[in-house]
Amino acid sequence: MSPTLATHARSKGDERPARRRRAPKVDPAEIIRREAQRISVLRMQMVEHHPFWGHLLLSVRILGESELPAIAATDCLTTIWYNPLHTQHLDYRELGFVLAHELGHHVQESLPRMRGRDRHRWNCATDYAINRMVARIGEWDEGPRGSGPQLRYRVPDTEIPGLGSALPLLDSKYDGMIAEVIYEHLANEELPDEQTVTITIGGEAITGVSNHGG
Repeated sequence: MSPTLATHARSKGDERPARRRRAPKVDPAEIIRREAQRISVLRMQMVEHHPFWGHLLLSVRILGESELPAIAATDCLTTIWYNPLHTQHLDYRELGFVLAHELGHHVQESLPRMRGRDRHRWNCATDYAINRMVARIGEWDEGPRGSGPQLRYRVPDTEIPGLGSALPLLDSKYDGMIAEVIYEHLANEELPDEQTVTITIGGEAITGVSNHGG
């Protein structure tokens, strides 16, 4: 049975305009190499500054997959995938948020806790719960002169070419709620569109990849 993936892609319903970044044309092989290096650096930074999250991140496989129809995805068990062609448009702080988000699905045991619930609504509920947690990770860093302190990770608000807005599912009204409670609240709310596809990663067909938003 193929795993159900929790993904970090785009979301609807947030009216804030996403930043548009135009990256210079670079050879795809160079993009893949560069993004793998950035992921490695972020892993080590997380170990240094946030040991709990960092050591958890070291315990999972992080694999680049340029065919992934999302920024990142996880099986909630052992592996996190990311699409280097999409992550290249995120800065370090945004990419750190994405990695921590995917790792949050492991910490929260999103897949075992689903227990027969509607997969799409449950994925949205866990995303809301995890993003509130990830948004608070980290010590405060001193920002550029005169700007004051900044959180180490930043909520992505970038426009990804061919994918759309990277804005995650994030709402303060769900503060203090666990995913099971959020799930019940979402029964009466409009959810972002769900898009499912089947992709092959390392020769393994993975079905039911949700491309709704992280």
